[in-house]
Amino acid sequence: MGSLLTDADKASFKSSIEDLFDTFARDIVIHKEPKKIVSQINPSNPPMPIPRGTVAIKVQEDARNYINKGITEKIDLDDKSFKVATSDSVKDHFGYQLFVYFLEEIK
Repeated sequence: MGSLLTDADKASFKSSIEDLFDTFARDIVIHKEPKKIVSQINPSNPPMPIPRGTVAIKVQEDARNYINKGITEKIDLDDKSFKVATSDSVKDHFGYQLFVYFLEEIK
């Protein structure tokens, strides 16, 4: 089956998604042994309702690998602390993969 998009269109969309990610990326702190600051995350509102105090973050593969390795005690974002509530799910944007986690606020 043929594609409605040319390879140039796909490359352009992928580049736009990368630019969007870079534009809205903020730093987070992941608490583990040892503590490491990971930049280049993109907090977003998921397309479905989520409970109050829950946020979704999109991270690149290096941050995903770090979060998944060992035990993540908490993640600090915007002066609040969160615990990882779900495993990651991959979102593929024309070959540019981002990994989504849902986080619950620690009170």
